[in-house]
Amino acid sequence: MAVSKVEVVSIIGLMSNLDLVVETCGKSQAFQPDNALSFYPNHKNLKEFSSVSEKNPFDSLLQVLKNIAKLIDLELKTVDILDFNVDVDDINEFVRYSQENFSGLSDKREEILKDIGFFEKSLVEISHFVDKNMNFDEIYDCKYLKSRFGCLPQESFLKIQDSFANPFILFFPFSTDQNYYWGVYFCTVENSQDIDDIFSSFGFKELKVLGNHATPEERVKEANKKIKELKKELSKVESEILKFVSINKNRFLKFYTKLLQFKSCFDIKRYVYNYKDSFILVGWVLKKEAKKLKKNLQSINSVEVSIENVKMASGHDPPVKLDNKSVFKPFELFTNMYGIPNYDAIDPTPLLAITYTLIFGMMFGDLGQGLVLAIAGFLIWKKKKLEIGKILIPCGLSATFFGIVYGSFFGFEHALDFFYKKVLGMHEKPIEIMEVNTTNKLLIFSICIGSVLLFTSMIFNIFSCIKRNHIADAVFSPNGVFGVIFYSSLISFVSIYFFKNINLFSPFYVFVFLIIPLVCILLQKPLSILFFKKGDLKDIKWGGYLVEGFLELLFETILGYVSNTMSFLRIGIYILVHAGMMSVVLALAEMSNNFYWGAIIFGNIVVMGLEGLLVGIQVLRLEFYEMFNRFFNDQGRNFEPVTIKDG
Repeated sequence: MAVSKVEVVSIIGLMSNLDLVVETCGKSQAFQPDNALSFYPNHKNLKEFSSVSEKNPFDSLLQVLKNIAKLIDLELKTVDILDFNVDVDDINEFVRYSQENFSGLSDKREEILKDIGFFEKSLVEISHFVDKNMNFDEIYDCKYLKSRFGCLPQESFLKIQDSFANPFILFFPFSTDQNYYWGVYFCTVENSQDIDDIFSSFGFKELKVLGNHATPEERVKEANKKIKELKKELSKVESEILKFVSINKNRFLKFYTKLLQFKSCFDIKRYVYNYKDSFILVGWVLKKEAKKLKKNLQSINSVEVSIENVKMASGHDPPVKLDNKSVFKPFELFTNMYGIPNYDAIDPTPLLAITYTLIFGMMFGDLGQGLVLAIAGFLIWKKKKLEIGKILIPCGLSATFFGIVYGSFFGFEHALDFFYKKVLGMHEKPIEIMEVNTTNKLLIFSICIGSVLLFTSMIFNIFSCIKRNHIADAVFSPNGVFGVIFYSSLISFVSIYFFKNINLFSPFYVFVFLIIPLVCILLQKPLSILFFKKGDLKDIKWGGYLVEGFLELLFETILGYVSNTMSFLRIGIYILVHAGMMSVVLALAEMSNNFYWGAIIFGNIVVMGLEGLLVGIQVLRLEFYEMFNRFFNDQGRNFEPVTIKDG
């Protein structure tokens, strides 16, 4: 229904022209390569073909540009390179140029930042020894004692005090923080090595920035001076980087995009097979792009190109590209969540878009909240570029429409009464949700919607089976012709009896419209063999087949019809739940006195967030489990042509 047509393209040529061929295929952005030999399984020289396995030379170049971009905080993105014509040598030259300039500046910046970090850390450590009224000159001039300034873990400080009575171990704390005691220990020159080993075992960290006959105050002054000089130098380097980036940014991104293109094109070689001095390449191309690609390839000397219909590629599943109208296209997101339809199956996206929007609006019907949801979807689409935003817009508008029908505006059920009476000339609003009599009508209406949608799904399945040439399934399956006859007859019987009080329960009706369809469904396999030659009747083990078929028919088919139909009751239930939740919000607002409008706003926000999420999930469940299961064949694979992309 909305699947783009594809064709098989076969390319044969000399190995000397392979690079030009893969470049042409890649630039088309409409070619998806496939295993070439699988299209020629009976070729007499098949064993003499070998794959062209080469390491992609552009991977390493691409990684270099990524590293450089990371170093200079440049956000990588693809840009237009339609008029940017460079070759491999140009790319190699640019990568070398970038390494020499970008990397050099970045390395210099990192080195300066490292030095600044060192001195800033030193300032923190030295601060523990500032203004302690110690004569550091006398300490440094000691002839028979050595001093070590640093920090000792708190638990180690307590252990040293408790466990050692060694007169040669003297630790004087100056200050303390959450983890350490900061101070100095002294030791005699002859015992210094032993004492150093003891303190080292207790986790003592020596502060190297003190010493050499300089006071802590002098060290602080020196460190601040050095930090100031380094920051000045850093500012100069960063200015050079910014200048360099501003001059070369566009050029950098163009080379990056071109490199991605070369890399993607080169990856096509993984699908190429060569035979002597020739090669063969097979893939898929969009039908609307096939002639253009063929023309471009045939302009290359010694290259032969053939385009064939997918029917000629027997045994292969053509890739699928969904191509819906703009109004339906956002809902491809939900279709892809369930699976990819077969190439020759029906794309359910248009049906999903229509039914999802309508059912969501019914379940979430509120004029005010619907408008908020539509505006939120528009902002999500415009600001965040998320496809879910495009889905919220029609869903919000649908909720707005049904909000007018229900007369609900941010939970106020009679806010639109003036509109109905003065504008439309009505005595009251079309549907009063909160009336007792309305409940049964809503539930019946929900079942009616479910019946119509299930009937539609089964019709879709019949057309899908015919399109795929599965005629037996189209006729005898539970979702085929006889399934439609049974289900529609059952629904008709119940509906006419319930609404018109006419009893169709006659032997003729039951036998023709209920029993015969069920028997045909039960005997699906033998009837398929009998009428469509789908196997051999001798292969059927009748005892097991009939028992298994009867149980499957009874529990899966019949109960499936009933449970799937009843599942749509959730439509009516959620309509009532929405009205009930807003009634609670209004009641709580009435009780809040001075906080009335604050409670109304907060309550609406909570209901919109909670119920919007629940309704969205429940509608999607109805689509997937009640409808898609009846006709959607999700065994397809995505059409993924070679494009300019990373990864």
